[in-house]
Order: sequence, then C-alpha cells, then structure tokens
Amino acid sequence: MKDEFPKTVVTPLKAEGASVPTTTALEQEDQFMGLYWSADNKDGTVLQPPYSIPTLERLVEENNALDPCISAYEVNIDGSGYVVEKDEIEIDPKNTKDSTGKGFIEFLREIAPGVSFVSLRKANRRQMEMTGNGYLEVVRSITKEEILFVNSLKSSTMRLLKLGAPVTVTRVLRRFGKDIPARVQVRERFFVQMVGTKKVYFKSFGGTQDINRLTGEIGTNIPIKDRGSEIIHLKVKEAANSPYGVPRWISQVPSVVGSRKAEEVNLEYFESGGIPPVIAFILGGMLGDAVRKQLENIFINPKAKTRGAVVEVHPSGGSLDKESKPSVEIEKFGSESTKDSMFESYDEKCEKRVRRSFRLPPLFVGLSDDYNYASAYISYRVAEGQVFSPEREEFDDIWNMTVMKDLDPTGSYTLRSKQISITNIENQLKALGMTKGMDGIDSQNWVTVLSEIASVDLVYDEEAAEDEKQFRRDLLTGNTQNQNAPQEPGSQVAKGDSDVVGLVEEFCKAFNLTPSENTYTDADTIIILERVKYLNKSDRQIFDAILSARTLPGEYHDRLGSQSLCGCVVDHMIES
Repeated sequence: MKDEFPKTVVTPLKAEGASVPTTTALEQEDQFMGLYWSADNKDGTVLQPPYSIPTLERLVEENNALDPCISAYEVNIDGSGYVVEKDEIEIDPKNTKDSTGKGFIEFLREIAPGVSFVSLRKANRRQMEMTGNGYLEVVRSITKEEILFVNSLKSSTMRLLKLGAPVTVTRVLRRFGKDIPARVQVRERFFVQMVGTKKVYFKSFGGTQDINRLTGEIGTNIPIKDRGSEIIHLKVKEAANSPYGVPRWISQVPSVVGSRKAEEVNLEYFESGGIPPVIAFILGGMLGDAVRKQLENIFINPKAKTRGAVVEVHPSGGSLDKESKPSVEIEKFGSESTKDSMFESYDEKCEKRVRRSFRLPPLFVGLSDDYNYASAYISYRVAEGQVFSPEREEFDDIWNMTVMKDLDPTGSYTLRSKQISITNIENQLKALGMTKGMDGIDSQNWVTVLSEIASVDLVYDEEAAEDEKQFRRDLLTGNTQNQNAPQEPGSQVAKGDSDVVGLVEEFCKAFNLTPSENTYTDADTIIILERVKYLNKSDRQIFDAILSARTLPGEYHDRLGSQSLCGCVVDHMIES
C-alpha cells in the first residue's frame, strides 16, 4: 500500500472578507452631461472643462499637501486687508470728509449680505486654487442698475457657454489724459449655473447683450426682472485648448494621486495586521483538520499575527519496526517589512513637488523645524516678492478695471491690497529716532509712522508744532523772546524748552561760567556732560545757541561762528 502524503497547501495572505480601505468619496456624476457641445452632440451649448471639476475638488480634499498650500494663499494674498485710495492717496475712514470715499469703504465692508470683502476674496481664492476658476457674481439694482453686492459662486456648478456671434461695441480707452472711444468687434461670453435640475444663466461683466436668466435667450430687449446678473470670470492660468482655467498644480496630479495611494497602502497594512511573521513547514507528518484551521486563523487573522502558537503534529510514515519522527520548521517571513511606515520617502517627495507648483517655502505649510528668524525673514521676503504680491496686484487690477470703474467712471478711486510684512520693531524705532529733528523730515508723517510701529494713537497738533518751530528759529537768531509761547515772570523761555535752558544753566554753574556759587561735584559734572551728549540734533543746536549767548558777549558779531566754537568746546569736554 502506497503511503499517502498530505498535499502542499498555500494559504492566501489575505483572508476572505478582510476589510480593505477604500476612499469614502463618491464619484460624482457630471450634472452637465448631455448639455456639452461635441461632435456627437451638435445641439449642445455648454463647453466641457478639460478636467473634471468634481474630481479636482475631491483630490484637494483627499491630498495632505494641497490644502495647506491653498490655505497659505488664502491668508497671505487675500487675507491681508485693503485700503481705498483717491488719486493714489489712502482715504482715512475716520477723518475723511469725502462722501464718495466713505461710500466705497462701506460698500467693501459688507460686499454681500453678511459677507465682508476679505471673506469674499478668500472664498474665491479657494475656488480658484482648487479648480483653476473663480466666478464672482455682480448683482445690480432693478431700478438704477447700480451694483448692490458681489457673490462668490462654486466652480463645480458653473460652466461656460459657446461664444455668440460677433457684435460691434464701443469701448472707452484712456490715452494721454483723454477718453477715446473705440469701436471693436467682440464675441461675448455667457455662463450657466446648474444645481440639481435647475439652470440659471449669466452674462459677462459689462456685456452689451443681455440673457434671460431662466431660458438662456440672448437679446437687448429682455425685461429687467428677467435679465441674468453678471459674472467676472477669474482664472489661475488658462488651459491650452480651452477657455476654462486650470489649477496651478495640474501638472502634479500623479504626485497628488500617488501620495494618497501610498497612505492607503499603509492604512491597508495596519488594517490587515501586516504580513505573517513566519511560515510553518511540516516535514514527515501531518496536521489534523482542526489544528490546521486554527493555525491558518492565527496567521490570517488581522489582529493575531504577533502571537505564538503550539502545533501538534502526527507522523504520517514509519513501520512497526521503525517509527517516523515528524519535524516542524519555522521560517521567518516578512520581518523586514515591519517598519514605521512604507513609502515615507516617496510621500515626502510628492509633497515637495506639490508645494513647488505653488512656489511656497516650507515655512508656509508648517515645516519650520530648521528655521530661525533670519531664514524665516528671507523666505517670507522671497515669497512676498515672487508669489503673494504679484497675485494681489493682478486681483487689484481686475477689480479696479471692472467694479471700481463701474462705480466711479473717472477712475479716481482705486482699491489697493495691503501686504503682510515681518518687521523688527526695535530696529524701526532706532531708525525713526535717528531721523527725529533732521531737516526735510515731515513731522506729521513722523508721528503717523511712530503710531503704526508702536500701535498707539498719537495725534499731530499742527498749531503747537508751528509754535515750537518759531521758538527754535527765535533762539537760533538770538531772539529768545517767543511771542507765541506762554511766559513765566522773569523768564524769556517757553515752558516746553525749559529742559534745554535748565541744562545750560546747570552746565554754566558746574563749570564756573557764571558768578554764582558752584555746588556741583565731579559726579554731577559727568552726568551733565552725558545729558548734553545725548541731546538730539535740534536740541543740541538750541543748547549751543543759548550757551554762546551767555558766555560770549560779542557773539552778535559772528553768531554762527560763536555757536560753532561753543559746540566744539563742549564736544572736546565730552570726549575728554
């Protein structure tokens, strides 16, 4: 009788019914399908985007690198604030008497019901960076056709219609200070929004032809209540063969998808419990059915691969004279795969590729472990000059040539986005202190800059400043009687400059330049010299002028020379 040996059985590493992680996002059906124009659908009027808009939005939601980059763009480009300017001069909403300027500020403060201008821009920026397209709806009043508010629409609900027939329109161009009308032929763009089964139609901002918002009929005699509102279409960059925009990261789609797949592989590895650590080879024996099933469960069960097992083996050979001794060999398997995670290096490279498409330093997405102040400052300056500032200027130009120009045809009022800057307040205050009292420095601007740096509300008193200037001029010319300054009995000096005058008195007494008794010690004279040393330029000129008037009786013959002489003597005393 021939011995029967058990057949070799290879057990799959994955048990039937084991959980496999998959994306939880549903594939969204393009709701415009059937409306797109194509060779097979000549009746279609809607243009199909080069890439699926819902898919682009889903990739942003699933990828771990795209959202931080888009958030950095939102904050640094559109979240920095703005100012309204008239003839390139900023309008102060608190002090201006310009009613038109105040009207612009109020309009932007609540650009739509319950929505600020900054919030509108950030929402539009996210749509642009996700899909490459941003759509701003401009709503006008029915009676006067004035702009009432502006909305940001979701890109996934918007599509472009085919261009209409060419029409002749008149455009006004500003050339060398004159408005010159120009007649040009254009093919105006129209848009459609679809939510569920309902469609709404729009026209381009400033278009000469209207469109029925419900039927899509194009004409010039459509009733005001049935006209579609206007759309400002913003693009990140235009597609090669399409009027739609595409996101700046479109060339990095393989890295975006690959990074997600790498994370899913790691998640699947954890869900399945990893690879079995060993394989058991049975030699010269066989397992009972119950033992075999238990061993398979130990190796295949997602949560039991790291446990030990006791295997009972029965011999399958031998004779009455000689018994068979079965053996069990355990081979290690998969131990080298038990690491922290797989594809970690690949995932990091994918993140760098995605971030490179946004041209962002690592600091802006939270990777700041190896940064100090100097490197962070340089990174920000480069990003500000090469990325953020050009994007702000582009948006400002579009807004000023559309909405602002419609509200103010003269072009006097413009919008300017603010910058987010990293500043060293200590260095700024030092530089500001060096300019105090210098010729050509406007005192009002000096106070304004100081208020911004120190975050205080200083008020410039123009009348008091003029009295101060006159008093200083009188001192330098030898006329110490200031008619505009308040006087004390027996005094010819204004109260505001008593500190400099008092310092001259102390200086003269300390160095025996007056007949009065000297009660100053050596320590007192050193302190007085230090006080003179740290006078600013303007006060030092006053000090030298008063000192020369009191110590050199004939100074009126050469007033400037006497002041210069006193200044040189005092400087020598300070240095020695």
